[in-house]
Amino acid sequence: MSEHAGTKRARFASFFLDVEGEESDEDERIETLSSEISDHGSASPNGSHSGEHDGDNNSGDGSPDDEGGVPSRQPKKRKSTYRVRKASTTYNPLSSFIHLTADPAQRRDCLLALGPQKLQDAIEFMQERTRFSQRTGRLHQQSETFEAENGDIVNIRVGSIAFPMATCTEQVHNAFMAFFRSLGGGKALERLGLIDVPNGQAAVSQLRLVDQTVEGACVETNVAAYVAFFQMSELCAEPHGLALVDSIDQDELYPYDPSSRLRQDVTAVALIAPSPPTATTDASTNAPVMMTRWASFRLYRPTVDVTQPTEAIADIAIEPWCNVLPQAMQRSLRADEH
Repeated sequence: MSEHAGTKRARFASFFLDVEGEESDEDERIETLSSEISDHGSASPNGSHSGEHDGDNNSGDGSPDDEGGVPSRQPKKRKSTYRVRKASTTYNPLSSFIHLTADPAQRRDCLLALGPQKLQDAIEFMQERTRFSQRTGRLHQQSETFEAENGDIVNIRVGSIAFPMATCTEQVHNAFMAFFRSLGGGKALERLGLIDVPNGQAAVSQLRLVDQTVEGACVETNVAAYVAFFQMSELCAEPHGLALVDSIDQDELYPYDPSSRLRQDVTAVALIAPSPPTATTDASTNAPVMMTRWASFRLYRPTVDVTQPTEAIADIAIEPWCNVLPQAMQRSLRADEH
């Protein structure tokens, strides 16, 4: 493993650590998180992509020298970790800055070039995600909503859902793909091409949605989407599907218009795979296919007049991603049975 890959893997692992079990000083953790939050990768229009810049923040650790010099710093009394948790949730480890020009060829080349690294990041992220939260074949949902310091509303959603009626993983993967192809009446998804990935192939697309709430607020979402089906990978020895979406930060063809629309950024990853054997099953049992998801939604602070509370608009904006998607997939699978 390269030094850069090892560093990223460690950062993914630290993202999921239970801070209650950490013995490190809280102020140091917050300082480290703050430096990570402000340090994102970027993608240029010609397809180049700069990874996260991991600064070396090592400073004197206060250890005594061999001659009995400066004594070691005594650990501070443990304080509430709530502030640390809130700081860590503002850091999005799968997001990178994506800038698309108006030129069709450059747009396509940029998003295709990002695909292999994006999917590798998703694999490493989900390795850590499933390591700390075992897929059990049972429904699991967890969410957190908070207001960022600048007034943005952030939603973090984590969960697993089973598809017991599915006969194979590819059937669930196809239902997932069908949902995205249907968004916006089938006009929201622009397919850009296929890329080869180890042990599989990935489809690359741009998805742009402009939805209006019942109260009349317009919410715009613009993401790059990478969906792959693997015969095997580091995540799973069996066939499985993997999807990653990440917001496009600057789009010269479809610029954000804060004077008339609210902006929602989405970074999400989903793994579709058989659930592992449990105490009540064995390797010979047909384990249900599971979809395990992690998603970060950020609704930017409104710069236009809205009649609803911002948090209510945020809840409506994430509905297609959190609830409509699995419901549509279940309907698709039921239709396949008939």
